[in-house]
Amino acid sequence: MKPSEVCKSSGLKSLAELSELSGESVQTLNNWYKGEPRRFEIVLKGVMFEKTVKSLELATRPAPRKICTMNCSVADGDTRTREEIK
Repeated sequence: MKPSEVCKSSGLKSLAELSELSGESVQTLNNWYKGEPRRFEIVLKGVMFEKTVKSLELATRPAPRKICTMNCSVADGDTRTREEIK
């Protein structure tokens, strides 16, 4: 299996995406895949872990509060005082 195929089977778009997310060059990742497969695997797993944590944080983040953009009055549900809005 090629390193790009391993990345795709793990849920990434490509080896280039792994490169972007890990900060390592594509050539370095290719070299690790061939010469140091454990290092390549650890980098891949670390990137996948970070992506998973980030998606969980986004999924559990509360919805943003609606605020009146015209500054004519306090929007429903906005608990700020008029002074805080200004």
